[in-house]
Amino acid sequence: MAMRDILFPECVITHMKAKSKEDALHQLYEVLLKNGKVKTSFYDAVLERERDYPTGLELEEYNAAIPHVVPAHVEHSAMGIAVLDTPVTFQRMDDDVNVIFNIALDVNGKQIDILQEIMAILADKDVMGQLVKADTPQDVMNILKKEG
Repeated sequence: MAMRDILFPECVITHMKAKSKEDALHQLYEVLLKNGKVKTSFYDAVLERERDYPTGLELEEYNAAIPHVVPAHVEHSAMGIAVLDTPVTFQRMDDDVNVIFNIALDVNGKQIDILQEIMAILADKDVMGQLVKADTPQDVMNILKKEG
C-alpha cells in the first residue's frame, strides 16, 4: 500500500480555520467519518494517542503533525489532510503546525511505508511550500500524487 492509495480529495481540507489542535483534529475526523473511512471512536483515540505520544514535528520552514491510531478505529484506510490558514500548536514541539497528515490505516495498512513517504515530503521544503499554498483539495492531491 502506497500513500497514493489512501488519498481522497474529500478527506482534504485546505484553508482550515481551527482554534486549537483538538479543533483541527475534530474537523479532520468529521470528513473521515462522513466519508466512511473511520469509526466513531477515531477522534477520541487520536486525542488519547496524541496525549501519550505527540506527533508534532519541527521542520526547517513549515511544521507538521502526523497523528494516527491503531486499526481498530478505522473502517477503510485513508489520510485526512489539513492545510491550516493559521497554524495550531501541537504538544511536542511547543510550536505551530501548518499541515496535518491524519493517518487512518485499517488492518491491511502498511504504516511504515506511509510514514516513510510522508517523511520524504516533510524533508522537501519546496513540496511543503506548495502544500501550505494549496488552494483546493485537488491541488493537495496533485502535489502529493506527484511526490508519492
